[in-house]
Amino acid sequence: MHDFAFYIFCGIAIIIAVLILKKVAGCLFKSVLTAIVVALLVVAYFLVFKQD
Repeated sequence: MHDFAFYIFCGIAIIIAVLILKKVAGCLFKSVLTAIVVALLVVAYFLVFKQD
């Protein structure tokens, strides 16, 4: 019975780890997307509005 409880605990730990990873990955994706948009706006500013 000790091994069975260990396998249940490992299964629950894996499920929780996957759920946490999904939350972190979603936030990380949004952060990377925001950084890309900001970088594109900076490039557009320097290419379009800084014509000397």
